[in-house]
Amino acid sequence: MCRPWGRNLFVPCNDSIRGGKSNSTWSIHFEHFPLPVFPEDRVRDGNLPRSTAIFSGYLAPLPNRSNAAFASQRTPDTYQCPDLSGYDGLVIDVPASDGKTYTVVLKDVVPRKRPDGRDESTVVWEHNFFCPGSGGGGRVVLHFENFKPFYRGKELKREDVPPLNLSNITRISIMIRSFFGKQRDNFIICFLLITAFKYLTDPVKEHGSTVKDKSAAGRWAAFLRRARERWNRWKQMLIAALS
Repeated sequence: MCRPWGRNLFVPCNDSIRGGKSNSTWSIHFEHFPLPVFPEDRVRDGNLPRSTAIFSGYLAPLPNRSNAAFASQRTPDTYQCPDLSGYDGLVIDVPASDGKTYTVVLKDVVPRKRPDGRDESTVVWEHNFFCPGSGGGGRVVLHFENFKPFYRGKELKREDVPPLNLSNITRISIMIRSFFGKQRDNFIICFLLITAFKYLTDPVKEHGSTVKDKSAAGRWAAFLRRARERWNRWKQMLIAALS
């Protein structure tokens, strides 16, 4: 879904639009290169893989605004997201991170423009994630059913809003927020891949890669899927025998 990376695939959307001082950049590195930003850890022998996207910048909480701050990069309005209605979630490969908490934000509507040129506020769907430890990386699995609706930073009840329309995702954003002063200053996270996955069996196989959901809910969901598959096979055999 987001690979190979393009230099214009993401554009900045920081709290400067509301008078803040945070900033962010989205850069692409197409060759192996050293990691001076993570001196205490070694990530794949101290180098990032080929074609790695880096989201970095500075988070500046404002004391006069309850120490709120955010910095983000989003897909431009020209981006055409594939239909995700047949998928179960997103897989994010993170070769290196600073250990801070980040957020994936999905929109399923095109916001209208205000008279001042800024976007009108709309309902967005968010999912937080992090990779523990400075320099730490890993594979992050975000299930669509766990994304939560928000409006202007306030979480909404699911029953009060239409469900996320995965067939019409209009924007994808990667964001970091201060959580009212709990996070601040420099940040950096690297992405090798962001893609959608679909449960076929347990473990999940998506584009040749394997993703396991080890949670109790994930194991139960896999059991139910296998039970439904067995029942459908028996039902087809019974119908064939009686016809």
